[in-house]
Amino acid sequence: MNLIDYISIMDPGPLFDGFEYKESDDNLILEIDLPGVKKEDITIKIHKDVFSVEAKRKQKMFYRNFYMPKNVDTTKILAEYNDGILSVTMPKQEELKPKLIKIN
Repeated sequence: MNLIDYISIMDPGPLFDGFEYKESDDNLILEIDLPGVKKEDITIKIHKDVFSVEAKRKQKMFYRNFYMPKNVDTTKILAEYNDGILSVTMPKQEELKPKLIKIN
């Protein structure tokens, strides 16, 4: 299933330069381009089923809100910022990961 089925954009505003969704069996990954933004000027928040990212660049605020997938384990979300790219890894809940069924 495509990640766009899991996370959809809630509201436009001063938007980021670009972002991309990826999915593996274990994780949903959101990569956001934030060139020229310092790590300390990025804020990530989760409230109920909304995942928000805010960034400040040259006194201008940028933000984006996403619906959180129901199958994400919010206690294990990881974020990394390197070379202007914010990578957010959202692990899927164990019970909702695809399982391989052996045929006898």
